[in-house]
Amino acid sequence: MDSLTVNVTAEDIEKGERANPYFCPIAHAVRRELDLWIPPQVSEFCMIVRSVAFRLPDTARKFVDDFDRGRDVEPFKFTSERL
Repeated sequence: MDSLTVNVTAEDIEKGERANPYFCPIAHAVRRELDLWIPPQVSEFCMIVRSVAFRLPDTARKFVDDFDRGRDVEPFKFTSERL
């Protein structure tokens, strides 16, 4: 898998936990879309899915920062490239 397209829904945002790399909205979206049992880990710069690291694009990085700071965020879609 060289890239991963992620669609973060309103439900993912509602379920998300601030400052929790395993249960943020992006992690929920990846887990849902790939039907993962073990959640991915999402940081400010990358996410790790099945021991593979993917770079977060600027839109996703801003989303993580805004969400963790309690700012309003909207559903969005992004593609992440493998590191």
